[in-house]
Amino acid sequence: MTTHRQNSFIAQIGTTSTPVNFLDALLGRPAKYTYKIGGGGVSTLLSRQVDDSHLLGSQPITASPAPPALTLYFRLTNAGYVLYVRTPGPHFGKGIFLDNSGAAGAFAVDRQDPTPFNLVTSDGQRVTLENLTSNTVGIQLEHKGTQIKLHRFRKGNSPYHYLAASSSSSVPFTFPLEILERNAPYLSHPDEV
Repeated sequence: MTTHRQNSFIAQIGTTSTPVNFLDALLGRPAKYTYKIGGGGVSTLLSRQVDDSHLLGSQPITASPAPPALTLYFRLTNAGYVLYVRTPGPHFGKGIFLDNSGAAGAFAVDRQDPTPFNLVTSDGQRVTLENLTSNTVGIQLEHKGTQIKLHRFRKGNSPYHYLAASSSSSVPFTFPLEILERNAPYLSHPDEV
């Protein structure tokens, strides 16, 4: 039986044809927009400024120079795979959580572990690292708590394309994954078995 460390790995996700990264990295600037609030027959709209820089997106890269590929640590736990950012920059060391809208993004790991995910192949099989014989593979991420897979998502009047687990009827996003290191430990426990 393999250990959690033996089933943990570091990988880059996305390709030049399918960019995946934090919105600020893809844009080369903060991902801000004005969120308009209205409804209930009220003719006036209220608005507030929103900064979604830390949320994951899949859209064309407009940053120049292009950002480095998004590198994540996939840590197997009893709850499923939890993901930590390993790309140098402002999100390094943060965990991937789902926000209230279901959008995936980098948040500080304070009192809880990041959102757990299952790794799912395009034919619907849940797998761990020991099942992946190739270091280049397409994987879908399924939110362990809801069995909803991450997919491209637009929210409100935002101009951005997010990755979210918000609807079971959406087409799952397949992440191009390149495994860089197998049997990868936590940064804080490099000698773990």
